[in-house]
Amino acid sequence: MLQEGASLGEAFLLPLGTQLKRQDGTVLRVQGRISPFEGEGEERYIATFWDQSQETRLQEEAQAFLDLNLDILAVADTQGRFLKVNRRMEEILGYPGTELEGQDFFRLIHPDDRENTANLLKDLEKPQTIRGFSNRYRTWDGRYRHLEWVARGSGDGYIYASARDVTEEI
Repeated sequence: MLQEGASLGEAFLLPLGTQLKRQDGTVLRVQGRISPFEGEGEERYIATFWDQSQETRLQEEAQAFLDLNLDILAVADTQGRFLKVNRRMEEILGYPGTELEGQDFFRLIHPDDRENTANLLKDLEKPQTIRGFSNRYRTWDGRYRHLEWVARGSGDGYIYASARDVTEEI
């Protein structure tokens, strides 16, 4: 990677999660910038690194907690896109979380439930909580599951939601 950046003669960023090994053998996850400069007739480099180990560890711990939850947990935006989902949603709907994140969730909602869901989405643009709202989501294999939601609008474009699959209760 250094050779590629060096051949360009320009500064470049190391990707988040790049690993460096300390002399004692511990590994740091870093992000960094490497910049070439002329010095004493030869090209030299200045490297600056930011230790991302703690942030990465905290993200992994938060994800582990979300994945242990028995309920569906999701963060969405008020435009109708999933930003983050937990493993429980993957288990119930059958889609990989990476396929859901960033996608318009209206494409999964039963056509008869879309208008009501859109109206509630507008309400969640303000900081308030809506409880007991249910709609049907299409699973990966084409069936529909009834999900009952509790959602909180943050007032700044985000929605934090929890749901339970109540299909068997209906």
